[in-house]
Amino acid sequence: MAPSFALINIQQAKGGALEAHESRSAEGLLCGWQAEYGFGDRAYDGNPVWKAIEAMGATAVIPPHPRRKNPAAWDSHLYKARHAIEHGFARLKQFRALATRFDKTARSFSAQVALACIVIWLRL
Repeated sequence: MAPSFALINIQQAKGGALEAHESRSAEGLLCGWQAEYGFGDRAYDGNPVWKAIEAMGATAVIPPHPRRKNPAAWDSHLYKARHAIEHGFARLKQFRALATRFDKTARSFSAQVALACIVIWLRL
C-alpha cells in the first residue's frame, strides 16, 4: 500500500535568499511536525536535512548523493511512491500565477496556493 501524503508547510524565501537551495530551509519547515517518512531527491542528501527528518521521528527516504563518502541506506521501493508528490506539484504548476510566482507577498502567494489546492481537490 502506498503511503498517503499531505502538504505540511509552505515557506517563501526572503530577500536575497532566492538563489539559495531550498534544502537550507528544511530544518525550519520540518520543525514541529511528525511523519512516518521524509522524502527527498539526491539534492537533499545532506546532514541538516537528515537531522531534521530524524527530529520529526521519521525515516528518511533519500537516495545518497554520488559523492557522499558514507552513503546511508534507503528504501528504493518506497522512494518510487515519491511520484505522487511530484505529480501534486505538477498539478499546482498548471496554475500560471503559481508557476511564475506573480504574487509579491508571502500572504497572497499562500492564498493562491490554497485556492489552487481547493480547485484541484474539488476537481473543478
